[in-house]
Amino acid sequence: MILALAVLCLSATVFAANKGQEDVPVVTTLINPCNGEVVDVNGVVHADATLTITGQTFHITFHFNPQGVTGVGETTGVTYHGTGVTRGDEQASMVNLRSTATAINRFDFIGQGSVPNFSVHETAKITFNEDGTLTVFFDKLGTTCH
Repeated sequence: MILALAVLCLSATVFAANKGQEDVPVVTTLINPCNGEVVDVNGVVHADATLTITGQTFHITFHFNPQGVTGVGETTGVTYHGTGVTRGDEQASMVNLRSTATAINRFDFIGQGSVPNFSVHETAKITFNEDGTLTVFFDKLGTTCH
């Protein structure tokens, strides 16, 4: 992705705050890590991204949040409501392709009644040097019951 952006935008000097928004349909199956129940999930995740190009660098920010995401437990029939946010940033040079990206993700699934609620959380960071060498890779993924 970085290389494609670099090729397309190499001659640009300033291209500020190009924003895009999209509603992404979600249909998936999760397992509640607190009780092992399979949860069939569907709804929409709203995505918002901004691209800023200044000189020979670009910066992308993105933000995702569920809107009307619900799930139904296959065992209990209980409805779960999805809430939360994913936020991230990427910055890169279009000259030497050095880049750094970070993302923080936190989605909560709130069950109705006595089923346990759960959260999925992730923190990730990745950095590439100008020669393409991966110098930082950190990805911590986990779940919490509450």
